Amino acid sequence: MTSGLCLATRLFIDPIDTGAWWYLLLIPLCVGVSVVYKAVRVPSMDPLSAYLRQVAVFTVQLLVGMAALAAFFLLLVEVFVKTVAS
Repeated sequence: MTSGLCLATRLFIDPIDTGAWWYLLLIPLCVGVSVVYKAVRVPSMDPLSAYLRQVAVFTVQLLVGMAALAAFFLLLVEVFVKTVAS
């Protein structure tokens, strides 16, 4: 029984090596979040095409938002922190 528990927590010790393309895993993560969020928030999924369009729009919004935050924090670190440090 304890060996099963040990194997379950091994993922957190040795994570999957995704290499340099780890950020591409954000795409399925955002799609999953969008599907679940829109399934809960949309009052009716009667026309499936409207639901899928809303999921696609929300996925793009999430990805663009994360890219904007990444660019902002990169700029913050490269400009502000280097200015303060020198």
